[in-house]
Amino acid sequence: MKLLGEGRPVKLSGTEIEFLLPQRLGRIQVDTLKAPKHYAIVEGVLQRLFGRRYGLRVNLEGGTPGADAAPRAAAPSRDLAADPHVKRVLDAFPGSRVDHIE
Repeated sequence: MKLLGEGRPVKLSGTEIEFLLPQRLGRIQVDTLKAPKHYAIVEGVLQRLFGRRYGLRVNLEGGTPGADAAPRAAAPSRDLAADPHVKRVLDAFPGSRVDHIE
């Protein structure tokens, strides 16, 4: 899915990866990734990449916090890239940054 190359993972939380798409792509692209057909494909790819099941939460950058998108966080207080799960996410999405882990 070429669309995933447009966004970035920002949060790894237990069994879910939060992924933000640029505002310029619009809500329709978020809805496209959330469609059952596409969502199942993405979930399958994530499971093959990480060896476990992860859900994907897709939102637009710059949305209202708590509603549809997470705010872009300040620099993390620790090196999140040292976490093995985060490292696998970053390896799967080169050039990205995870801002938060729960």
